[in-house]
Amino acid sequence: MKQEILHIPIKDLYLWTENPRDPIDTKKTDEEIINRIIQDSDNRWNIQKLVQKMGEYYDYSELPIVVKKNGKYVVYDGNRRVALLKIIQDDSKYSKYAGQLFRELEPESLRKQTTLPCNVCDENTAITSIERKHIDNGSWGELERDYFLLNFKKEPKSIFVAINDQTGFIKGNKILNKRFVKEEVLSEKNLGEIGIDFKKDKLYSKYSNEQLVKIFEVIQSALQKSAISTRNNRGKLKTVINKDKSIDEILKNPENNVSEEISINEKQAEKLTKIQKTPATKKEDLLFGRILELEEGSVNDLYLAIDKIYRKGRDDENVLLIVGMSLRLILDIAARVYYNKQGDMTNAEEENPYKNFIKLFQKEYADKETKGYLSVTSDYLNKNFNFEALLGNFAHGNVIVSKHDILNMSGVTGDILVTYFKIKKE
Repeated sequence: MKQEILHIPIKDLYLWTENPRDPIDTKKTDEEIINRIIQDSDNRWNIQKLVQKMGEYYDYSELPIVVKKNGKYVVYDGNRRVALLKIIQDDSKYSKYAGQLFRELEPESLRKQTTLPCNVCDENTAITSIERKHIDNGSWGELERDYFLLNFKKEPKSIFVAINDQTGFIKGNKILNKRFVKEEVLSEKNLGEIGIDFKKDKLYSKYSNEQLVKIFEVIQSALQKSAISTRNNRGKLKTVINKDKSIDEILKNPENNVSEEISINEKQAEKLTKIQKTPATKKEDLLFGRILELEEGSVNDLYLAIDKIYRKGRDDENVLLIVGMSLRLILDIAARVYYNKQGDMTNAEEENPYKNFIKLFQKEYADKETKGYLSVTSDYLNKNFNFEALLGNFAHGNVIVSKHDILNMSGVTGDILVTYFKIKKE
């Protein structure tokens, strides 16, 4: 058992794809894992909560546990902390969190933290240390605990893991991912009583997928309303759900004649596992009306720079003045890039190409479905409001700076940019 403390550059630390918090395909790159963390669709990484806990500097009392595998330093424990630093130190990644992690500026100390002291050890030592830390102190949910014991301690697959593998109902669902639920609600005995059997690491039933989704909806609802809790109806799953008339017919008449292996897809389980997250910063305070995801290039680079300036002083009059002046600039750049791509050199070489670019957008905007655009855009582009003229006034510093006006103008600008430069999803 060998352990040593080494200072390792953050860029050389690789996130662990088999992290029980969020098991990911081992072929995923560090970049793909970070993008997954940023999206965090089921709130498993919760970087915002980590920021609140960690504060404005890196706490050395908890060192990342690192294993050197195939010449790479792989982070076995401390993935969230390392991921946070990687995000903060990359403007293109951090822009997707704009204003959501820190109330004001991101701490300079975290941006400058280029190396980390790490506990580098062999894999067995790392696994043992992680088990002691997370299983004993309850920092993982029951599902993460069971996956860890299955994958790294070679313990038998639990019914909890089988439910998640075959239905996806538990991952990201805080109501279900609890010890009490595993032991006294979704136990082998309770599920067997309502016609769901656990045999040789697999779940079987005579219910159709649609019927199973409705059954689990009722179970989740019973937990939400405390019809089943540590105080009410402990271990009495069948008794409680039998009272729900909405599934009375389902329980009496399963759709299939024989038990079949359960396999529910993500879309069917989505309504149970979807978690609504509330960002720390109100959307109304975001420049451009949202976080833009633009194609790589000069337009995106300028957008990131303007957004960075705004985040460093969103209530500073001088910063707002600079942001206001930059709105015409980014539309000028966007216009030249767009017209060059179209081979329209006449418009591309205009002295103020943004003027025709705005007219082009106005025409397209009027002709298309406007869902997804900001409501302020229709107001600012109507015939009674000279959006182009106000851009010029901002560019020359000829108007009194108003944060409200700057945000509205940037919102319209954002709608124009996403129309022509939004990343195309595959």
